[in-house]
Amino acid sequence: MERLSAGQKLARLRKMRGWTQQQLADAVDISRVYLNRIEHDQTANVRPLFLDTAARAVGVESWAALEALPLVVPGVTNFHSIKGALAAHPEAFGLSPILTAV
Repeated sequence: MERLSAGQKLARLRKMRGWTQQQLADAVDISRVYLNRIEHDQTANVRPLFLDTAARAVGVESWAALEALPLVVPGVTNFHSIKGALAAHPEAFGLSPILTAV
């Protein structure tokens, strides 16, 4: 499985949600140019508070949760298919089938 950087994961979730860079940049109050640099790993020392804010903006509870997501799951093509993929492939998210059956 490929290992995605933090910026690549953020970009992938943004795209899965159907957002443009401008939409996410507006949601987290940064410039589109800066977001592009983050997504392409062209900036260092991104603040943890920004990372949590960006993760929540794309629908993940925290940056730590985003870091834990592999984001290479069969059947996940957009933001709305995550729930179905979670139910079908809980092991890809590090969960047991029992936890997702509730």
